[in-house]
Amino acid sequence: MAADNLKDVRRMAKEFLWKSLNTDQMNYVAREADRRFDLGQVSGFGHSIVVTRQVAADVIIDYFASEEQFLHFFATCLFMEGKNASGGVIAFISPDPIIKKLKERQWLYDPRAGRFFKSQSQTRTSDWGFLQAGQEYALTFGSIDIVGSSALARTNVPVDVESTLTRLRAFIQEQIESRNGRIWYWHGDGGVMAFHGSDGPARSVTTAVAILSYLPLFNVTQNELRPENDVALRIGIHSGLATYQTDTEKILSPDIRFTEEIEKSFAESNSIAITERAANSLPPEVRRVFSMSGELAGNKILIYRSI
Repeated sequence: MAADNLKDVRRMAKEFLWKSLNTDQMNYVAREADRRFDLGQVSGFGHSIVVTRQVAADVIIDYFASEEQFLHFFATCLFMEGKNASGGVIAFISPDPIIKKLKERQWLYDPRAGRFFKSQSQTRTSDWGFLQAGQEYALTFGSIDIVGSSALARTNVPVDVESTLTRLRAFIQEQIESRNGRIWYWHGDGGVMAFHGSDGPARSVTTAVAILSYLPLFNVTQNELRPENDVALRIGIHSGLATYQTDTEKILSPDIRFTEEIEKSFAESNSIAITERAANSLPPEVRRVFSMSGELAGNKILIYRSI
């Protein structure tokens, strides 16, 4: 959030607080957002001097200094609406102007989750706007590898290789993000895509099939390598867990590594290999295009071969 915009929102939030709550209620809500908060200690007035509403509001908003902390505190305020606290019901006066101001900066409030998330309408972020660093999530992963990338690099003009690989990544990213997936990292010759949600396996497989289906068109219209060097891909898919990190390059997960192992061990040129765990979440009309291929570390592996 731009500094001037955040400053304006903070000013509005201070007025919003002292007009809505008494000092004890403000202290209560602030402690709900951060159990370490103590108004007497943070304000410097101690516990024997009454802190005015305006001072309490200033102290509280200044305490939640970062953008992330402020959004967490304001979400706590909205979540506490209507609850009993410090001898009265929490009732806020018109939070809408602040919510509108935050919405202008692409921050949206989810009342069911009781938190703000970043809108994905303009910029698609690797956290879908709501994943939190350090938290573990159930996800579906796809490992994508360019077949024979080293040989392509050796036998083609470097500028043609670079241009083709850049276009290929953009083509793959478009297919992934159109189905609400994300590329978590990419290393030139391949990378890992991630999908969140119970329908993640179905969307990841649909994405992989679409990538392979449109790959011949990519080779005709965007591949700048020698005519005999069509780009071919192999893809592995698995549902598992990962602890999210803001720098997705640093995300370490046994399930991601296992996904990469599936791709390397089972996926052939222009094919998709998936674990039975992922396959069990697929609609019947999608699952039937996969056939049993083998087993890896106790997991049955199914494969789809592009025509």
